Amino acid sequence: MAVQVDGAAIEIDAAKERATLCVLALRVGQSASFDDITNALWGDEPPKSARKAIQMYVSRLRRVLPPDVIVTSADGYRLRCEDIDAQRFERLVIDARRQASERKVTEAVDALSAALALWRVPPLPDLIDHAAGMAEAAR
Repeated sequence: MAVQVDGAAIEIDAAKERATLCVLALRVGQSASFDDITNALWGDEPPKSARKAIQMYVSRLRRVLPPDVIVTSADGYRLRCEDIDAQRFERLVIDARRQASERKVTEAVDALSAALALWRVPPLPDLIDHAAGMAEAAR
């Protein structure tokens, strides 16, 4: 996962913090409940301290991200961000399919090439060990 703020890279070294941010990014604009995050991080075997751990991960993320990017919601957290590569990828694939259906092959190839260029590593490596992450990565 790569995070950039105003063109500057922000390193998030801890895997669980990156995974927490991934869950929020996958639901950008919507709340991710504690249960959603717990399931993504630990699957069927969460520690008893899962809720406190998630709160700690979010606190650490808030220290390195701009203010108000992670918002507390009634049942968890919500990411407020307008530029997520996964969303851009989806928009480009939708555009490529539309272009292909209109027989605009060059434009479809350009859109797919731009979509694939967004991925520098396999998708969601910090979530791939859990069912939710595997399903989302496959999608």
